[in-house]
Amino acid sequence: MNCHSHASILVLSTLVLSHVSLAAPKPSGPGQLDPRIIDARNKQAEAVAQQLRFKAVGLSIPPAPPNGGLCVIETTGLVEPPVGQTGASGSYRLYEIQTWVVSPVPTLPGQIPLNYAVTWSSVGNGFRHDDNGVGTVDDWKFLISAHNNSPLTLTARKTALGSWLVQMPQASMPNGVSVTQQQTVSGRANPPGTAMTADYAVGIPGMTFASQPNAPVAGSQSMSWQVPQQIGWGYPMPGYAKGNITCSWNLTVGP
Repeated sequence: MNCHSHASILVLSTLVLSHVSLAAPKPSGPGQLDPRIIDARNKQAEAVAQQLRFKAVGLSIPPAPPNGGLCVIETTGLVEPPVGQTGASGSYRLYEIQTWVVSPVPTLPGQIPLNYAVTWSSVGNGFRHDDNGVGTVDDWKFLISAHNNSPLTLTARKTALGSWLVQMPQASMPNGVSVTQQQTVSGRANPPGTAMTADYAVGIPGMTFASQPNAPVAGSQSMSWQVPQQIGWGYPMPGYAKGNITCSWNLTVGP
């Protein structure tokens, strides 16, 4: 069976968590809504629509943990022959929810760097359908159920400027994804095959956020980026598929 491994992703970005002004946005002109209000409403509407899409396949997107992170991966794709013509076609979908929960208390309070225990888990499902247009059809089904096999540690260190640098190793589970493949040739189904493959976390490995000297800091941040096509995200992900990863983090660290 041709099942590709789920590629590991390291997101080499820096996330700055800081206080956000609570001042009410001002209208941009007479009778016009502030662009920030429009953007917030659009994001809220998309979040509701995404929740409905996930619920339709048996998944529910929870809020981010009060001390931890949540990443939602949504990848879809469809390719069809030109209208009125026969030829190859295919479709793909992968929905995944990854969660990190960070202990509120360091393992050795007062000792710098501070180390916090972390648990990671992931659930999801999806499919891929390929029809070569001349009698061969391949169908894959993906079922994701993963968690960290070994202890994870989030480490917080003070920088020379007094900010906290937070780092965490990448989590994975070798057999976190069950892949079932069914091939049909000229209308005759071959025996299905099943394999297990790895699932990898997509969390942010490094976060820097400002704080007052010798004081704890709490912050929240959200970010979104495209599923990197060159990595071949999925089990296996076809070239026509596109997707986004959206992560939300709430963290409190400090002495």
